[in-house]
Amino acid sequence: MKDQADITLFEKLGFTPSRVIRVFGMRRSGNHALINWLMRNAPQMVVFLNNCAPGKCPADTAKALEIGTLGLSLSEASVAEHCAEVHDGGVLIISYEDFMPDPHEPVGAVSKGLSDETDCLDLLLFRGFMNWSASLLRKLQNNDAHDMMSRMRTMINAIDRYTEGLELVQDAPARIRPVSYDRWVSRARYRARILDALGFEVRDNGLGTVQPYGGGSSFQKDVKAAKDLAPHERWHLMVNDAEFQLLLLMASQHGELVELMDDLMPQDANLLKGYLAQARFPYHVQLAEGDET
Repeated sequence: MKDQADITLFEKLGFTPSRVIRVFGMRRSGNHALINWLMRNAPQMVVFLNNCAPGKCPADTAKALEIGTLGLSLSEASVAEHCAEVHDGGVLIISYEDFMPDPHEPVGAVSKGLSDETDCLDLLLFRGFMNWSASLLRKLQNNDAHDMMSRMRTMINAIDRYTEGLELVQDAPARIRPVSYDRWVSRARYRARILDALGFEVRDNGLGTVQPYGGGSSFQKDVKAAKDLAPHERWHLMVNDAEFQLLLLMASQHGELVELMDDLMPQDANLLKGYLAQARFPYHVQLAEGDET
């Protein structure tokens, strides 16, 4: 009998896909909108393993599972049980959130159970800094479990991962294809070119419905159709938020981040540049006579 660590991912799933697509991106970067669109346009049945843990087998760590258009609860059955009736062929999509792959590591280093010979393409999703940071901060603010200090710690760590992602976008190897969420959500031709690169015919190039993962939109909870969202306006809604202003102040001093933004999202970079000079203390502090200056 094989040791558990030697069982391949496909053996655990019970079927062999013809194509594996891994999606990497920070939370609030449109990950699930993009994946739902891929599923609607894939030429064969799709099995989607959501938000897997890097360095482990995706079948063991997926937070959720979809087969075709059916979302399935992993609290009621294992991935293998749900996939028992899935036949060989089709497409397997594996997603990783808040994690950026090392392009020099083999496929199996991130996805245990996948061999280096697997036909695997990595999509690296990225979003403009101003709207991404506003969306993630608002999501954290909507969670009563977080106070201001924990939100700031989470955001600082997220900005580090986000910066790693921009580095990879700028110098991506052939196996990794960067995808701009801002262009994806606004340009049908951009979406069609991605499908063509994947070898998918355009079946449904719309934006689909708002996906329920992560509570849906951080700002427009009642919107059902993704086309009715306004993801490009998120930072406008947060511009007077004290926490968001503090976050922008810190980000403006992150030289590496701003330099990467200069190349990939110059409008956002220009908004951050000079932010420290614009910041003002709310009160004028007058030193008492005799105090040291």
